[in-house]
Amino acid sequence: VVYSSSTRTAEAEAEAEVDLWTRLSDPDELLLYVAQHQIEQLGDDYTLDDDNFYPLSCADYDDDTVYPTALCLSGDNSTCHDSSVMTEAYSEACSEACSEGWGVPCGWEAVKELPSLCNGTFESTFPSSSNNLSPSDMVYNSSDGGVITINSTGLSYWACNAHAFCYSCVDETGKVDDFCKAAVIRTKSLYGASAVFKYLDSYWCDAEIIADIENGTFCGYTADKMSACEDVNSHARVR
Repeated sequence: VVYSSSTRTAEAEAEAEVDLWTRLSDPDELLLYVAQHQIEQLGDDYTLDDDNFYPLSCADYDDDTVYPTALCLSGDNSTCHDSSVMTEAYSEACSEACSEGWGVPCGWEAVKELPSLCNGTFESTFPSSSNNLSPSDMVYNSSDGGVITINSTGLSYWACNAHAFCYSCVDETGKVDDFCKAAVIRTKSLYGASAVFKYLDSYWCDAEIIADIENGTFCGYTADKMSACEDVNSHARVR
């Protein structure tokens, strides 16, 4: 499936948009959406990283018997000390998590609990386990420090941010949380949590934005129509 604009009628497009919002509740579909955007942007420079990790899936990558590894702890520490990522809002919500080495999972937890984050009642929970959905094609190789090898390709990979997203944003039935989904669709990235914090007061905590997400009418889940949608819905613009 390729997510792109078409010449369908407005009515057909509206139906397709609703269908897309529903379809992107499947983490594999959402990850494909991100990967396709990255392929379009990067072309021949496309590489295997957290934003390009389709055809890996949350079912493959939520098996966390070796989490956290030194690599993930190092990455979390880097994120928590990166001034371009760690806004005041992110720091306030996840300061304890950052001090303990799980700032990125905390960030996605906060996105999932967006209404609580906005009203100041959000409390983070240590990611002690995940759903461990089937099937799992991952091979844990303890001899090389927890690096994971994908059986089908033989490539070694350790996508800590993808793991954090899958842990925090995908429920036991394999469905992506709507607030997490909106963040990924808006940013077209698995690094969307930091962008939510950056525009928390000016965009994400707007009551109409939250209502749009809860109602499945979020402005921007069809990225090619983002500008037109914002022209009609002024509250959807980043202010």
